[in-house]
Amino acid sequence: LFITGGSGQGKTYFIQCLLWELARHDISSIIIDYTDGFKKSQLEDEFKENLGNRLEQFIVLAKKFPINPFKRNKKELDEDLFIDEDDSDVAERMKNVIGSIYTTLGPQQLNSIYQAVMKGMSIYDEKMSFEILRELLEEDGSGPAKTALSQMNLLIDKNPFDSSQDMDWSFLEKEKGKVFIIQLTGYSPDVQKLITEFILWDLWYYKLLHGNKRIPFPAVLDESQRLDFSNNSPSAKILTEGRKFGWSGWFATQSTKGFSGDQISRLQNSAVKIYFSPVENEISTIAANIAADHRERKEWETKLTNLQKGQCIVYGPVLDRNGKLLPSRPYVVDILPFSKR
Repeated sequence: LFITGGSGQGKTYFIQCLLWELARHDISSIIIDYTDGFKKSQLEDEFKENLGNRLEQFIVLAKKFPINPFKRNKKELDEDLFIDEDDSDVAERMKNVIGSIYTTLGPQQLNSIYQAVMKGMSIYDEKMSFEILRELLEEDGSGPAKTALSQMNLLIDKNPFDSSQDMDWSFLEKEKGKVFIIQLTGYSPDVQKLITEFILWDLWYYKLLHGNKRIPFPAVLDESQRLDFSNNSPSAKILTEGRKFGWSGWFATQSTKGFSGDQISRLQNSAVKIYFSPVENEISTIAANIAADHRERKEWETKLTNLQKGQCIVYGPVLDRNGKLLPSRPYVVDILPFSKR
């Protein structure tokens, strides 16, 4: 799903309604909350009451998250053919994630990170850590290594991961109808992004081995303009390859202004687009995505302008009354409140 619309128009309420409907059908979901929008204090009372103990929150600042960013995962060569990643796979992933967070780092600085991770993996294997990465960059002593480290010091000081454990994601399949919130409140935006990217990588590799295209796995990512959508990122993989492993990525944002052309084109891979009342300067762009014909486009511009809070335009395939799946087309939809569900 790609969900967009101005602030206060009902996106978060809508997401909670969908999560509640899925929970009723024993489908578990996950929210990575780097916006504070899904703190328990921000959630609808009916949502919390209806879910009860099926709503679980993991506060990373209090416990640290049990994954190892330097773990060697399995990579798929062909159907049912997997091999372990080598040192260069781990180093490349670390370089790409850090590069997506600290965009001022140039090729030389990123290469110094890559080389330090390569060296660390050869010496320490999966006991490699951010603290060791700092030591290796200090040992390097070159200008690029010093510049890279100056950017990363806060991140390393916070060290939000517990590498001694592995997250057992299978609980999301065993415990039916659970809504699991990974709460990143209290961290700076840079650290929140780092945690999010590595959680998504860990989940990606878990689903690569255990995902099932017939069992949907909803993952909610609000303010998705903050994520990395580059070619070799988990978000790009979810959008382009995720369906065959059961991924149902929900990417929400107030506006598409912060996205590059590449990001927008990848988000267009979403099977369903949901448009709440948009900011004024995006109305014509959204209408053009909905309708090619000039006259129809003008009609949808008017409908977008007149959307009320709690209304949206859903553009995607729909089941008809006989259970037949119809091709994608837009519909104006009123979000049914919890009291009527």
